[in-house]
Amino acid sequence: MNKRFVILIIVFLILVIGIGFIFYFLWQGGPELRSLNKSLPEGIKVEKREGKRVLVNKIDNYIINIPEGWRGIEKTDYKRVYDGSVYINKNNVRGIFINVYHNEIKKDFKSFVEEWIRQEPGYGYIFTSPEIPEIIGIKKIRGKDVIIVKDVNPEPKIGIRFFYYFKTDSGFYELYGESQEDIECLILNGNFNYEE
Repeated sequence: MNKRFVILIIVFLILVIGIGFIFYFLWQGGPELRSLNKSLPEGIKVEKREGKRVLVNKIDNYIINIPEGWRGIEKTDYKRVYDGSVYINKNNVRGIFINVYHNEIKKDFKSFVEEWIRQEPGYGYIFTSPEIPEIIGIKKIRGKDVIIVKDVNPEPKIGIRFFYYFKTDSGFYELYGESQEDIECLILNGNFNYEE
């Protein structure tokens, strides 16, 4: 009787662990999430938390809840161009880049951004306009003073892009894309000093 009881407990534990593993695999690693995560390095992934998609970046210390209004994301990518650059493509719409720079900023942030956008073209230069991009405003988003820059390129393929800059404890962020609404939505849904 005692031997049977031990065997039943072992079988029960194996079943519970197996069911838990299958549930986790289907919940966290379904085909859609595996597809999004295949181009991301260790430390960055899209996962589901409480039924919502979340971009977790442990390399650059941020987490962003993907807005429900986006109805998902189609593509993600990561490049180690600056300190870290993630690309998120929202359902067949041109995406948003999230660049992280771990620079110590010793001056007023607006002055820093004014110098930053006037840098010489070269390696990593992201502004495409023949004119110097302009600061079009400063907006308070989730308690952060976010500086907004507009870059206009006469090339129709590129067109107008918006760059959003804000400072954190470890440096500054640069989010850019064509839709101001989408960029602001990511900032509103993000924790940019995230540590697990």
